Amino acid sequence: MSFGTTPSCLVVGLGPVGRLFAQLLREGGGSVRGVAVDPAAGPDFACDIAEPTAELRHALAASDLVVLAVPERDALAAVPVVAHWTRPTTTVVDTLSVKQRYLDASGPLGPRPTLSLNPLFHPALGWRGNAVAACVVREGGLVPAVLERIEATGARVRRLAPEEHDPYLNTVQTATHAALHAFARTLAGAGLPAEALTCVPPPTRLLLALTARMLSASPDTYWDIQCSGATSTAARAGLAQGLADLDAWTARRDDTAFRHSLTELRAWYGPELRSLAAVAADALSTPALSTTPAPSTTPVLPTTPAPSTTPQESL
Repeated sequence: MSFGTTPSCLVVGLGPVGRLFAQLLREGGGSVRGVAVDPAAGPDFACDIAEPTAELRHALAASDLVVLAVPERDALAAVPVVAHWTRPTTTVVDTLSVKQRYLDASGPLGPRPTLSLNPLFHPALGWRGNAVAACVVREGGLVPAVLERIEATGARVRRLAPEEHDPYLNTVQTATHAALHAFARTLAGAGLPAEALTCVPPPTRLLLALTARMLSASPDTYWDIQCSGATSTAARAGLAQGLADLDAWTARRDDTAFRHSLTELRAWYGPELRSLAAVAADALSTPALSTTPAPSTTPVLPTTPAPSTTPQESL
């Protein structure tokens, strides 16, 4: 699917997510230019969106589509600039993991068509088969074309009302990242040497790999998620309560309560239990690869794969 015309697209932020969207738009037939503070990122405009140069102001005025692929603080700073310099018909897209503060501040963008996206995957994985949360704030403009372009890649677009996004996804993402962070800190705090990570069972290896992927990325989005308000606080409290319950059960040797909790969880999973168990079996069956070369006469022991060095905002 292509745009049919050649829209002028401005991508603000050229980190992994920004580059992902720039490629998506370019392959769809858009004329794409990028904005980044760091000249090393190769932007067309090397400046802060909050303090646009004359050249950037001209580009904003000519843009059919503006994508804000930046952390929350930069997106908030961009709102008055985009509202002032773009046309009322310009479509504005953000890629924030936490939406509410940005959406509360986005009033000046009206009546511009506005689309709030959250790619729920590491850009290195690509679009195909991965989920994208989409909140259509204001219809029109290039909103349908952008969503069709994403769906054409094989991504799974899940539409959510703006007010649904944070309570749902902040709980999911906060719990996931906090659990991985606590898991890795537990092993590090136990004084295990780094080489011990090569001698672990498959489930531990998988959790270590997920944490390594998180550690190889920019911390900005992870921090924004953890600071996203009541839902994130409640998610961490839920993790703490789960551990407190387990402590209480083991202290009184109450395996009945433990088994009952597993039964409740099986019921909660419902029909997804079997398919997700199969996903785990497939992931755990992948053999670990050696991270260091070994002489041809020496058997290679399986070790943890090296984490991706590609920075990204989310797992």
